[in-house]
Amino acid sequence: DRDKTNKSLQESESKAAELEKQLAIVSASREQAEFQYQLLSKELQNFKTRYMKDVESIKVDFQELRSDMVSTSKGLKKVVVEAGSRIETLTKERKGEIENLETIQIKLKENQAKSIASILSEVDRMKKDVEISNEKTKLYSNQVAKVEDEITNKMACVSEIFIIINS
Repeated sequence: DRDKTNKSLQESESKAAELEKQLAIVSASREQAEFQYQLLSKELQNFKTRYMKDVESIKVDFQELRSDMVSTSKGLKKVVVEAGSRIETLTKERKGEIENLETIQIKLKENQAKSIASILSEVDRMKKDVEISNEKTKLYSNQVAKVEDEITNKMACVSEIFIIINS
């Protein structure tokens, strides 16, 4: 019974150590996810800034091309129209890239929240397991103490019987 009690105590200590290890992993994962999220947010902001500058630059270029188109031949008009088409294509592509980056950012937030919730749930479950194990250990300890008391009482009775028999 003592061995069982000691074994249960060791298991409880092992589970507690594992719980601490899991908590450290959760904390490190959370910090890493937050760092990655910050980097992605910064990159998204940089991209948006570059995009706005590109759009403004394209607008200026397009306006210049339009003013030149008035004074040039039909051939030049065709080139300007093609450039305008390319500008629109680039603008649409950039908008698509921004939407993709924003979608990735949202998914990262969701995955981060799900991961943290899952790990915290696992930690709670392990806490409950440790508490149950501790309760069982206490119960076994109480049972061992009762058995020791009973043995002590019976040994005292046997000693009295031997004393009476030997008298």
